[in-house]
Amino acid sequence: MGYKGTWTFRRLAWGGLLAMTVGCAGMQSPIPDGAFIRNPVAPPPTPVPAPTPSVLPASPEIKLSAATLPATGILTLDDVLGTVSTNFPLLQAILEERTIATGQRVVTESAFDLNLRGSLNNNEGSFGNTRLDLMAEQATPYSGLTAFGGYRIGLGDYPVYNLGQKTSQGGELRAGFTLPLLRDGPIDRRRAALRQAQIAEQLADPIIRRTRLDFLRAGARAYWAWVAAGQRYLIQQELLTLADTRQSILETLQKRAENISIIAVNDNKRSIFERRELLLAAERSLQEAAINLSVFLCDANGDPTIPSADRLPRNFLEFPSPEISVGVLESDVAAALAARPELDRLRLQKEQLAVEYRLAMNQFLPAVNI
Repeated sequence: MGYKGTWTFRRLAWGGLLAMTVGCAGMQSPIPDGAFIRNPVAPPPTPVPAPTPSVLPASPEIKLSAATLPATGILTLDDVLGTVSTNFPLLQAILEERTIATGQRVVTESAFDLNLRGSLNNNEGSFGNTRLDLMAEQATPYSGLTAFGGYRIGLGDYPVYNLGQKTSQGGELRAGFTLPLLRDGPIDRRRAALRQAQIAEQLADPIIRRTRLDFLRAGARAYWAWVAAGQRYLIQQELLTLADTRQSILETLQKRAENISIIAVNDNKRSIFERRELLLAAERSLQEAAINLSVFLCDANGDPTIPSADRLPRNFLEFPSPEISVGVLESDVAAALAARPELDRLRLQKEQLAVEYRLAMNQFLPAVNI
């Protein structure tokens, strides 16, 4: 057993050294309370207009055939959002961010594992000797304390200038510790990296939440685009039916009485051809919207599923509309600000920078170790 002390000072006065020591010992956070890198500027007050009652137009009467749109099996927005939350492959992939962050944190913790070192040397010649050196070192997260212990033995002949490698027949045991007082005392690179890895592990959660919101919003947009395409198709279908009905009426009246102009009959035929073309375009748009929606309608294996036209809602204008008022809007805005993942992400990133700032300030201190 032995005692080894190392005192290293830079060109600093004792008064400045003591002041820095007291300041470092009492420092809990490198950024004082209430201090921010950029102080937020309060937005100017904006007058809130009085709510005006919104009146939805009357729902159009659309006759749907039971073969096209049955009353059962309607695809709802909740079905799409539930599928995105459970089976969407890209969302499942982003969930691995938490596993990756956990693995990086475990790798950082390895800096505090027990380190074992050993060497064996056997020299032949004028000074034949054998040396064995074993060393164990354990770093701790407590004030930078590092404990060490080891055993070495050196037998044989050694030159005069290298007698320090020779030991007694039983060898030598040694043990001790190193305790930094100033630099690397309150914080060092290993502890800073571990703290930043822990924060990065927490940072994965707001990233996952933000990505989930983006995918849910994209799924909702694809769903409503599909519903709108279906409604446009039904409207074009009804317009074509009206044109066909009008054509049969005009031809019947022309046969019974000669007071119907052939121009009106031919013009209605032109309208029928136009509406057939519009119906085909609406059908293509509906198919395209169904294909886009299939990206978010995945089965348990992650394969997309194209929804059939019979799963369209009958009339989306019959869906209940949410009540909108100034009080509800303010509470919704407050709830959104409290739950937004971006704010949590910025807060955690600020903590990471604070750790780096504290480490940088600590490295300005002189090295004083016991």
